Amino acid sequence: MELGILRNRKIHKKKCSNYITFMVIPDPTKKAMVIKLPKWMRFPLLITLIVIVLGAFYIVDYTAKLEYQTVADRYTNQINGYAIEDRDVEIDTLQVSNVDNYDKLQELEALQLELESNLADIQAYKEELNSIVNRTEKTTNEQPSEALVIQEASPIISFGEEAGTQEMTYVTTEVYESSIEYDIANFNVEYETLKNNLNNSLSTLVIEETDLEVLDEELDVMVDFWDAYPSGMPVNNSYVVSEFGLRLHPIARVYRFHDGVDLKARYTSVYATGKGTVIGASYESGYGNTVDIDHGYGYVTRYAHLSKITVSEGDEVVRGQQIAVSGNSGSSTGPHLHYEVFIDGQETDPEPFLN
Repeated sequence: MELGILRNRKIHKKKCSNYITFMVIPDPTKKAMVIKLPKWMRFPLLITLIVIVLGAFYIVDYTAKLEYQTVADRYTNQINGYAIEDRDVEIDTLQVSNVDNYDKLQELEALQLELESNLADIQAYKEELNSIVNRTEKTTNEQPSEALVIQEASPIISFGEEAGTQEMTYVTTEVYESSIEYDIANFNVEYETLKNNLNNSLSTLVIEETDLEVLDEELDVMVDFWDAYPSGMPVNNSYVVSEFGLRLHPIARVYRFHDGVDLKARYTSVYATGKGTVIGASYESGYGNTVDIDHGYGYVTRYAHLSKITVSEGDEVVRGQQIAVSGNSGSSTGPHLHYEVFIDGQETDPEPFLN
């Protein structure tokens, strides 16, 4: 009996040394399942288990990375979507801005054209005034009262070559190409600068045009004044033989006031010394044949001792027009021309007017 038991123990021990036994109890009410595996399989099983565990960790880690990458890509796409929306809004804004900028450029070009047109008008106006001044003989530096009033309103009045020589500086617009990259703020700054410069230039031209209109008004007065002002010799190739003032009368042989000058003139043409209206053309006691011309502005000239009168009372005459022939009529000791100048009815020395 004891020998049989010992034998079974040895057999069991031998079997245990060759196998690894696994017992699986799926249900307490059922018989356990016994799985025997040879011992040589323990290392492959261990390696397989380790591989499975490592594989499981790898799969879990890879899955987590995929999920993270998916979330990151989703976030990036969302950000890009917002950026695209912002870009679309910016593009729409810039397109609207470009339309507005184009309108502003059109406005600047219109201002420039208006400026150039006004400048051309100003230059033409100046040339016209210069032409009037240059073809008119400036007979005196004096001015009539009408011109003095106008000049007080325009301190920049000038005559002769100086008139119309002022140059006007103005700004021209530059054409900008429309592009999305253009800086709107810089454009607006440059637009305002150009617009202000153009408007300032236009304002300057308006002021200058006003000044030229004042100059034109004064020239109307001055040109007429210069044409009427008695200037120059009433006879050619002559000189003063008897001056203005107290003198010994050649006939009465007493000292009397000589109210004009006597000019050497032996039956030669006598010319009006300024534009005016003949207010007298007849024989005057002492003066003989006499012509009186009212030049306006308070000036009257008298031409006496004439041998012939070629104008009539009421005639309009201009400087250099023949009005008579010198002679020896009236109280005279020989052929000559007696010439007088009156200012506001007052007899005045004619010599300064002869130059």
